[in-house]
Amino acid sequence: MNNIKKIITQKYSITDFKSIKDRWNKLYIKSENNNPFLSPLWIESYFKFFNKRSRNYSLILVSINQKDDLIGMIIENSLLRSKFLKDNEHIDYSGILVDFKIINNLNLNYSNIFKGINKNLIELNSTPEIKNIKKIFTDNKLYLNSFRRTINPIIDLEKDFNFYINTRSKKLKQEIRTISNKQINGKKFNYKVAISKKEKYEKLKLLYKFHLERQDNKVGNSIFLKKENRNFYEFIVLESTFSELIHLSYLDYDQKTISVVLSIVINDYYYYWIPSFDKIYSKLSPGKYHIYLLISECYKKKMKEFNFMGGEEKYKLQWSNRSYNLYNYWGTNNFLVYIILKIIKKLFYKIQRNKIIIEFKNYLIKI
Repeated sequence: MNNIKKIITQKYSITDFKSIKDRWNKLYIKSENNNPFLSPLWIESYFKFFNKRSRNYSLILVSINQKDDLIGMIIENSLLRSKFLKDNEHIDYSGILVDFKIINNLNLNYSNIFKGINKNLIELNSTPEIKNIKKIFTDNKLYLNSFRRTINPIIDLEKDFNFYINTRSKKLKQEIRTISNKQINGKKFNYKVAISKKEKYEKLKLLYKFHLERQDNKVGNSIFLKKENRNFYEFIVLESTFSELIHLSYLDYDQKTISVVLSIVINDYYYYWIPSFDKIYSKLSPGKYHIYLLISECYKKKMKEFNFMGGEEKYKLQWSNRSYNLYNYWGTNNFLVYIILKIIKKLFYKIQRNKIIIEFKNYLIKI
């Protein structure tokens, strides 16, 4: 490895993914990356469902000296002749799959890693794995801009559950005691995990229902508003290869399901993905108690981390004991494009968060 002859860049279409799946998985394991959305199972499942989109994407593999000595992989979107490396509406994480240990040990320049990429526009969302993200842009001599998108709250599952609960605020501990005391007259919370395909389908339908009903009182629209998205999640949970990473839990009260959480479990890391509950039972705080039980289960199974994924919701912050910022970085080799996009992106960012525009978009989707 110390004698670097050359860096090899190969480009594949998404339809060729099966032929490189084993190599992707090998790098995924070697890079110690726990991002579920960079796993071969997600890539395979996502593009199998959205097969019409696959024509706009390429897979770029970067190797040292020989084709099997992989150090990096990139998913590239070539729409409108611009090159994107970013997330989509279904995920919080994105980026590139890279073995940073090898790259840093060999002191490689990122211009070599990205030599197969069109530099008109590169866009990345930061994750903890992409520690040298700014260097990626400076090595490639790109004009760089960035903004903070949100934070990612996390629970490091250290010591035991009792120790963790004692570190929480008095208010939260009192709320949990109050919820527990509401279980009277034979009415109790029952935590369950959906196992059979039929059970998963039934609980997923309830998740759609709860999420859509609760979103009426929130800014933005439910991800389940589009029929295509609902079909996608049914495929992911019930049919895809990614389904083996899915954890679908629910909370029954008085023999009725009132809370459902769709999560991902990978390498002892728990990703709290899409939760919702029946707003009729909001006074019982089923969502909060569901989280309490999930964290307890994670401790029992000796998991390493409970990841709330992106979002600054208060409930996430009261449970988490650590968090990191998520940034959006984009760069271009064209200064004029840089200035134009900087203006457009600022306007777009404001428009995205304008309540009137959001409500109008929701109306258009519904009709």
